[in-house]
Amino acid sequence: MDNIEHKSGSEFSAAASRVERPSTIETILGGGAKIKFLSESMEERDIIGKGKFKGNTYSYELEVPHLTRPGEKWVTELAVWFPAAHYPLFDERAERKPEMQIDILTGQGNMTLTKNPETMRKIYEEIRRQTDQRLEINPEG
Repeated sequence: MDNIEHKSGSEFSAAASRVERPSTIETILGGGAKIKFLSESMEERDIIGKGKFKGNTYSYELEVPHLTRPGEKWVTELAVWFPAAHYPLFDERAERKPEMQIDILTGQGNMTLTKNPETMRKIYEEIRRQTDQRLEINPEG
């Protein structure tokens, strides 16, 4: 019994945090996430440095392995927002039109999942791969 090493709670937490786990983005891109379409709506967003833009928001349920509780799942929502497709050429806003945005619902509210355009494109491709209705069509009718 003399060889037992006693550790405080913070030491256990530090040891647990050193365990390598994929990030939510890595899990999505690696195919380890389940994504399900929930809804579509119109939304106006105030984009810093660009102004207010209306667009379509597509909401999805996201299920990934929990980052700190092995064996458990974390279920939350992703929101993919696209600015409205058309702004007249004479409208200066056409030049300021923002890119697509992907947000994730966290315990702190909605947060941008990534600002990297290439990562965003790959995440959107995975969302489409899992939710594109054309992939679910029965070829037999």
